[in-house]
Amino acid sequence: MYFRALQPFANLGHTRGRAADDSLLLDYTACLPLEVTIKEALAGHYKLAWISFIGPLSAAIPILSGGVFTAQYFIPTQEVRVAADMSGYYALVVFVCVYSLSFLIVWPRQKRRLPHDIRTLGQILSFVYESRLLNDAVFWQPRSRIDLVTRLLGTLTGDRGSSRYAFGVYMGRDGREHLGIDRLHRPESGEMFIATGTMK
Repeated sequence: MYFRALQPFANLGHTRGRAADDSLLLDYTACLPLEVTIKEALAGHYKLAWISFIGPLSAAIPILSGGVFTAQYFIPTQEVRVAADMSGYYALVVFVCVYSLSFLIVWPRQKRRLPHDIRTLGQILSFVYESRLLNDAVFWQPRSRIDLVTRLLGTLTGDRGSSRYAFGVYMGRDGREHLGIDRLHRPESGEMFIATGTMK
């Protein structure tokens, strides 16, 4: 779940910023397990798709390991013995190997760190509390989610592609610099300072 929540911030960390559909509107944390895997794969986030796929699949490991060995009564010898089901054992070995090799894929190549945690709504909102996004007409009283998505993608005003968002140091509503999320470029305050462009 941590990687799902962090993906929008990783996208916002690019030096050229990202459009709203690839940053602000990512809803990976709210999707069902199979649904999120498909969405991530279609968006090109293959590492995240693999993590989302292997997570629920790992639940099969204890189920298979519990079903491999069973106690059986052998009539000819009048004994109770523990017997192994070899087909279940082979399936267990395959699942464990796939799961173990997944650690190589999951292992972070770059450090993805934020100044503070993002587990609560308050912690996420702290990245926009002085942002000029709060004054943007795009966010004023959207009637529905579709209305908000349409506004963010710029199809109403015809400026699709010009609204790029980023995570970095921006000039806040109070005239001071803040770290968080804002438009990449604003005429009145210039371009944001983004510390790194290597987050993938």
